[in-house]
Amino acid sequence: MFHPKPERPMPTEQQSIVISNEIRTAILRLQQLDEAECAALLASLQNIGLADDESILEITHLTAAANPAWKTLYIGELKTLLALAIGDKHATLEGCNWIHHFGQMEDSRRRVYRCIDGLINMHKTEMFHHSLELMYSTETLYLAMDLLKRKQRFFGLDELGLDM
Repeated sequence: MFHPKPERPMPTEQQSIVISNEIRTAILRLQQLDEAECAALLASLQNIGLADDESILEITHLTAAANPAWKTLYIGELKTLLALAIGDKHATLEGCNWIHHFGQMEDSRRRVYRCIDGLINMHKTEMFHHSLELMYSTETLYLAMDLLKRKQRFFGLDELGLDM
């Protein structure tokens, strides 16, 4: 039997301003956040009650010049990227599942998350390395592997800068 999640109360306008400012501050420093700060931001996003399909730029009132990854970044993808940054495989899989069902994302980014999901769920990936390259492309496979190994973080999200 299906049991829907209980709805969280909507934040008040004052709470929304505080949430927006907290997220904005972290977003402006996203590339410099250490593991503890990434974990704290992820916990905040998981607990504040924003829907995964809310746009980061709309919530924070920031603008991204021409970077399509920022323009299509939603809470759900940011939580996935933060989970990858701290090595939380459970939260990463949840995020990959959300992304799989979310329709508003560039195909190349979606393919990276499908590859990540496959790598996490597959045992002895080295046996299937060639097949994974054929399925996702060499570039996508190596990017997914680097994200899982935490050699790379927040792919495609350039610095926004303080003037945003």
